Amino acid sequence: MEGIDERSALGNRILHLAQTYNISDFYITPWEQLIFRRNGEMHFDSFVFQPEQALEVKPGTEDYAWQLGPLRFRVNKLVTRG
Repeated sequence: MEGIDERSALGNRILHLAQTYNISDFYITPWEQLIFRRNGEMHFDSFVFQPEQALEVKPGTEDYAWQLGPLRFRVNKLVTRG
């Protein structure tokens, strides 16, 4: 996730939630609320991801690991239309 690190607003929020609560999944969509799964239930956070620049979107999927501060995440990126 290029441009997202522990100093960015999104990175800081994800890091805080992951270290404080029992979060299993994050769902990140630009200009929408951050969604996460805690103890099997979906929760809508007050944080809204607002990218500073336009994101390049190409239909398809990507799987990779992402290091955010001391934590490592598995990322499954799905774009259905661009």
